[in-house]
Amino acid sequence: MKKWILFTVFLILAGLLCFSQETWNQNEYEFVKWRMPNDWEEMGDIYLPGKGYYNGVLSEEGDFIEQGSMFAVLIDERLSSALIPEMKSDQGTTLKEEYSDIDNGLKRNVYEGEITMGNTTMGFFMWHFPLENRTDEREAALLGVSSEQDSDGYMKTLREIFSTVVIEASVQKTEKTMIPVKPEINLEYAVFNPGEQIELDFQDAPAKTEQDWIGLFRLGASDEAYHSWQYLNGREDGQLTFKAPEDPGYYTFRLFENNSYNSLAESEVVTVLDVVTEDTNKEEEIIYISSFDFCTGVEDNMPFGIKNLFSVEDSRIYFWLMLDSYRCAHTAVWEWCTPDGEVFDTVVVDLPSAESRGGEILEDMTLWSWLPVSAIENEEKGIWLVKFFIDDRLILARQFIFLEE
Repeated sequence: MKKWILFTVFLILAGLLCFSQETWNQNEYEFVKWRMPNDWEEMGDIYLPGKGYYNGVLSEEGDFIEQGSMFAVLIDERLSSALIPEMKSDQGTTLKEEYSDIDNGLKRNVYEGEITMGNTTMGFFMWHFPLENRTDEREAALLGVSSEQDSDGYMKTLREIFSTVVIEASVQKTEKTMIPVKPEINLEYAVFNPGEQIELDFQDAPAKTEQDWIGLFRLGASDEAYHSWQYLNGREDGQLTFKAPEDPGYYTFRLFENNSYNSLAESEVVTVLDVVTEDTNKEEEIIYISSFDFCTGVEDNMPFGIKNLFSVEDSRIYFWLMLDSYRCAHTAVWEWCTPDGEVFDTVVVDLPSAESRGGEILEDMTLWSWLPVSAIENEEKGIWLVKFFIDDRLILARQFIFLEE
């Protein structure tokens, strides 16, 4: 079973019973509160931060309910990027209705439809709260699944449970509790040749006058000893382009308010290369990734079985990439990290130079790393992370989900 519904592992078929809310209990998980019939039971580990409850009969395998209904609360910062896309793309899921509205002052995305598991078709509906103003970026989702399909009683009890849900307003940032933001300077790249253009983004500048400014400084220089500078012209957010100094070394960008030397932000360190003394065979160059995918295999240098949800039923998990054009030899490294952040495996590949292949440039180079599922089937289930480096520089980091089933 490789469906989005297995984010909660035991999900779920259902039939409904009618309850009086006088016999319902108050429940709470993190910042979500709701009422539920007192004979519903809590489910086991659902492998994502959250809780699940059911009323019915579990199968012999214990991985779904043969009869009954299910309600789950999920809280995590990755719901929009993982659970929702997987639900929409799953071939066994049919969305009959999808819309967005406001519920008690919170943006809500509503999904309703059917999911097929084996020979059984179940109804489901989900409320997803992006909670875009939370300082910890966590989101909430409520999920109900039931096998009850008659038009009059369609998930009646689940809908009654949903109607009792309250998300505490105190977790939302408001005008009165707004946390002051700090200006930032961000660069996509940090290594440049002399004279090369440097593009940067700035965010949350004061913008009370048109004389906030950003300067380029040699690392360790005083705030008055700038190399070059530009006004922000009253903008809070935007982009600027600087020219890299001719003198090699280490530099930073600093943001100041209102024509003063009151520094509000500083960028990461920028390296300007000494291209005169560099060995041209080891010339620094930036390699871009034009495409990447998690998949179950690679054939003729191209991925197949593309997905980001895997289980012990798969044989291998591949992370495939295609590089844009480059010239010099490099070293590529994959780090496969477990859900608790530990490095499980490291794979190193030497990238050939264009000269070694008899040309001036290499284009559309494909490469991949893979793990056998048999090697990780006893490891922690959940969200894994793969980091991809070129010459010790982090180029890409992406997540996939590994579950029991």
